[in-house]
Amino acid sequence: MSIQSSKVLLNYTFYLLSLFLVVYLVNVIPDEFVWDRFNYYVFFENSTNYLQKMEGVKDYLKGEYIFHYLNNFIYSLTGNPIYTKYFYLTFITFGFTFLLFYHSRNIFIYLLSLLVSFFILPLVHLNIVALRQAFALYVFLFFFSFCKNNKINLFILFVVSLIHNSFYYIFIIYFINFFIINENISFNFRLLINGVFFFITALLFMVVGRLLGFSQIVDVYSLYGARGIGATFLFVLFIFIVLYLFFKDDSSNKFYIFSMLGLLNYLVFSILVNASIAARYYEIYLPMIFIFLVSKFNRKSLIVFLILFLFYFIFHFSVENLRSVYNVEVNIFDYIF
Repeated sequence: MSIQSSKVLLNYTFYLLSLFLVVYLVNVIPDEFVWDRFNYYVFFENSTNYLQKMEGVKDYLKGEYIFHYLNNFIYSLTGNPIYTKYFYLTFITFGFTFLLFYHSRNIFIYLLSLLVSFFILPLVHLNIVALRQAFALYVFLFFFSFCKNNKINLFILFVVSLIHNSFYYIFIIYFINFFIINENISFNFRLLINGVFFFITALLFMVVGRLLGFSQIVDVYSLYGARGIGATFLFVLFIFIVLYLFFKDDSSNKFYIFSMLGLLNYLVFSILVNASIAARYYEIYLPMIFIFLVSKFNRKSLIVFLILFLFYFIFHFSVENLRSVYNVEVNIFDYIF
């Protein structure tokens, strides 16, 4: 066996071991400790009723038809909602870890990024709590990674919008950036165009949100979460500036484009709409930021990983913030290990 073959075999061995470990960790956490988990069980057990209530194109487009159909299919095979949960968590874990591994320059940066991800609470929330949103995201990201046909990727975004309807908004962003905006324009002008779009959308969010169907955001998240500038806003602004200064030469990289648009989207929505709503979209873009960083593996990407780790460990890894993910008032390590 050649040295190169041995290296590949060793890398995949490390990946499989990490995959099994993470799958175990996310599935071993008791349901009563995970925020919003039991609401998913209601979805899993009652998907047949949701499907039967759908009438006409409008209900199918806004009612997250594919999500309920998939739930109904899995539940009909197993008769137990726990197995439906296992399916989502395992797919999400595989999607996140495999995409990181595939795009990583080497096994070191993959393992480092995976370790750091455990301390990024918005990313943990996405992968463990927001099962619908995460499942839809990783389905799209597989196509986004391996398919160069923008028309197919746009169609997949429409499909995953039937899993989690907030992706209709990502559908529009994708359409603007890969069909309307010329790929040869300057990156600064791209940011300006998208900034104007985010600004207009933010001002009209309640109207646009109901038209596109993300009622769970409009009706629930609009009830809490302050507007304005807080520690997370300032941190995201700092990361936006750092990524812009460090990697502006990578402005043709599609993961970099989406990473910067996601941060800009968060900044605009935090001020004009609602911090909680902005955070849900921020979660969607975080895996893209990680994928972009692992694809670089240089001093600059390591610095960004260190900044992300320090901020979330120092300011967010507390009982108060853990409750946004976990329904407990103890340290996360007390019950995972």
